This record gives sequence, structure tokens and C-alpha cells, in this order.
Amino acid sequence: VSVVQFADRPTVGFHLNSHKRKSDNMNAIDNLAHKGGRRLNVGAALQFVRHRVFTSSTGSRRLEGVPQTLILLTSKPSTDSVKGPAFALKEHEIVAVGVGVADANLAELEMIEFKPGFAFKNGISDLVGKKPKCKRYFITLKLLTSETSLIDTFSSKRDVVFLLDGSDGSRNGFPAFREFVRRMAEELDVGKDGVRLAVVQYSDDATVYFNLATHKTKKAVIYAIRALRHNGGRSRNTGTALEFVRKHVFSASSGSRRLEGVPQLLVVLTGGSSSDDISSAALDLKQVGVFSFVIGMKSADQEELEKIASSSRFLFNFPVFSELLSIQPEMAAFIQTEVQTQNIKCVAFLHR
Repeated sequence: VSVVQFADRPTVGFHLNSHKRKSDNMNAIDNLAHKGGRRLNVGAALQFVRHRVFTSSTGSRRLEGVPQTLILLTSKPSTDSVKGPAFALKEHEIVAVGVGVADANLAELEMIEFKPGFAFKNGISDLVGKKPKCKRYFITLKLLTSETSLIDTFSSKRDVVFLLDGSDGSRNGFPAFREFVRRMAEELDVGKDGVRLAVVQYSDDATVYFNLATHKTKKAVIYAIRALRHNGGRSRNTGTALEFVRKHVFSASSGSRRLEGVPQLLVVLTGGSSSDDISSAALDLKQVGVFSFVIGMKSADQEELEKIASSSRFLFNFPVFSELLSIQPEMAAFIQTEVQTQNIKCVAFLHR
């Protein structure tokens, strides 16, 4: 646990590796004193904790795979912009929870929160009280720090959506796209109660080839993939396609088990730069907990790929379509064995 206090500028009370025992942490918290300051620079504070607190040198275990959590306590609107720093926290997979009291701006907290439902606003007395309206964020914080997982982390259940570039510019690469998806289906534990697959092709707009609930057996899925044909289209509207899969494919009506705690994965295969903006659509997917892998080929834009991918580990960029199949075994193994729901144990508190 770490505590940082901020106003005009942030100050570290103690780092993640400052204390080894719970009693030492409690004593340090008891000795915290209010610093004061004329301004409330939340954006600068968010940037500070990302660069100076969630680091290996100060005790962060992010590189060991330990999930990272930020709990922001604030009482007023920020005097600087929080948009960029908040986006950067999400890009670095830091789960931010915003708790506002008094005159805090709820819209600002919602911009900071990692996903919908992680921002709260109540009166000052409610923050430490036991009133019903403050129970929701106490429950959320308890879930974040719990030693007990809510689902079986060794489950083989996954919901995987393949989003394929079907524009005219990717026509020559489409056979490789199809073969990649077929091989993935062959290796994954596909089935109604295991890994569910969906395939969406896009260009000017997005078209569902089959949904997560369409096929119940591996044999039926592979048969459908083999029959997949290139649609064509002048535009490559990746942003529109990302929004489409979030709204229409990662949904319970289409077979998604997100509400049951099943990991949601998106694999994007694209052969060039998007014709529309992808920023907000990519961020929206992160905010609903979708793990996005992206594989770019030929003229794909690196900056766009970085915005889509959930992390740098989930991003690949190749000069030619034929290299796509070289990473298929590794990706299948990663999805099957390493994508799990994890408990959150590294927590930093950022307070006014």
C-alpha cells in the first residue's frame, strides 16, 4: 500500500515498499498531516503516481503480473485537465477508483474510473459512516482487495471475438486471416461451456459472420470459418467496427458471458490505417474490461495499434501478411493458459 497527498503538487506519504508490516502502514497513516494548497491539480497527481509510484523502484510488482489499483479521494473539481493522465492510467492497466465528496465533479470521476461503476460521490460524513448509500463503494473496494476470487481463475472459459479487416486493401491477406482464425479454433478448447468464438468482418461497416452463441461445437465453428469469404469495401472503418463489437457482440444476447465473469477477448487483424478515428471506441472497450489483441500488417498505423491493444504485450505489427501465422501458436497458448481473472493487491491511495 502507498499513500500520496496532492494539491498544487503531489507528495508521497509512503511508497509501496516503505513498510513491511500492516502495523507499520497503520502507524504511518495515523501520522498523516494535511498539507494544504491553493490549487487542486488532479491531472498532475495522476501523472505523478503513474511515473513515480507505480514503478519497480518504489515497490510496484506490475512486471510480475500483480494488478495495480489507484483509489482517488477528492473533494473538488480539478484545476487542471484529467483526460490525458486518466487515459494513460488505463493504457498501463492501472485500475482507478474515484471517490468524491463535497463539491467533487462526478463527470470528472467517471472520466478517471477504470470502468463504469468505479466512481462514487457522497457527502463527507458518508465516506466514513455506515449509511446504506456508501455501502456500494465499500463493497467495490473489498472486492478489489479480496484474497478470494469471485470466479474460478483456472476455468478454461473464454469469449473470443475475431475482428477481421475485409476492406479492398486487405484482399490479398484475407486467406492468411482465415487460416489464422481456423488454427486458433483448432487449438482452443472450443465449446458451449468452454471457449466461445465469434467472427466479425468489417470495411465500410461491420458484419457479423457468426456470434458467440451461434455454434455449440468446435466442428461447427471450424466449418463456418472455412466458408468465410472476403467482403471488400473502399473504407477501413476500424473505429466503427470496434464500437460495433462492443455494443452488439460482447453482449449477453449474442452469447457473451461477461456478466458471469468470463474473460472477454478481442483479436483485431488489420492491414492498414483506419479511415475513421479509433480513440474513443478503443478506450470504451478497455473500460468494459475487454482484453484487446491487435495484429497490424503492411501499412497499419503503429499509434493506432497501441491505442487498441490492452498492453504492449498484446500488439504485433508485421510488414507482410504471411508473417501472421508465425505468432498463432503463441497467441493460442497465451489465451488458453495465461488470461485469467486476477486479484488486485498493489493499491495506491491518492487523496486531497
